[in-house]
Amino acid sequence: MEIMLPTWPTTTEVQRPTANVASVRGLRLAFVDDYLDADLADEVEKQLSEVHGAHVKRFIKKSGNTPSPKPLIEEASQFEAAVVGIAMCGSCTAATVADAVALEKKGLRTVTIVWDTFEKAARSAARIQGHPNILFSVIPSRKGSDTAEDQQAKARVATTSVVGLLTTA
Repeated sequence: MEIMLPTWPTTTEVQRPTANVASVRGLRLAFVDDYLDADLADEVEKQLSEVHGAHVKRFIKKSGNTPSPKPLIEEASQFEAAVVGIAMCGSCTAATVADAVALEKKGLRTVTIVWDTFEKAARSAARIQGHPNILFSVIPSRKGSDTAEDQQAKARVATTSVVGLLTTA
């Protein structure tokens, strides 16, 4: 029998979140991605860049079910805002929310993309980590019958939600 103990983030000085952004066009945007849903993530990045005019830098984590290494968070925190995702299973949801909280603590406005089946878990993880008000773009979970076109449609919905949350939160 293996007993696993949760690791809690150490307390750090929290910076004030950045001000709302007026537009995503021209925004330097970090995309911290576990790359577990590559079709969706690739399309979100494409939509943010090509349709909405953001300057996106993708940060792909080596492991989707653990929080990002500190150097990755440090580099991503140099941007103006961040998209984090995709919370699509239990362990990766906790890790994704941990990344969003780490970036929020550094003063970045974040939006985390989460599958609807893990929304409650994501909100609970945010609350447990002391950041119950982080923003979530909730999308329908992937079905086995989903086509590439279905994933692209979900990505467009997610991107519209991300842009709306970044500019009105």
